[in-house]
Amino acid sequence: MQLYLRGIADFYESELGKRLLASPQVRREWAFNLLMDQEKGTILQGVIDCAFLEGDEWVLVDYKTDRIEDEAAFIERYALQMSWYARALESITGKRVKEKCLYSISKAKVFPLEKECFT
Repeated sequence: MQLYLRGIADFYESELGKRLLASPQVRREWAFNLLMDQEKGTILQGVIDCAFLEGDEWVLVDYKTDRIEDEAAFIERYALQMSWYARALESITGKRVKEKCLYSISKAKVFPLEKECFT
């Protein structure tokens, strides 16, 4: 496993990292099980890399180590996952997710996700 120490350090120097450090509540590696469809017994299981409160709303962050050649494809690859995680976080906590971000450790770059991905 390759460690990206510079990318991790850069995260905490970024605007997003500074916002996280200023938050009164930060949750890391937050495992969850969420019943999505009671009739079918569909359960969503996952681990939220990081979520932090700003005001009364969550900011959801997922750290990625992918080698990125196409940034649009990178965002598209994880957009649905982040939408489901946001839905789970809102359901579990009763608080709105106001922002979803991917953080590329290898590129030391934040990729905000703007569009909703549920169909």
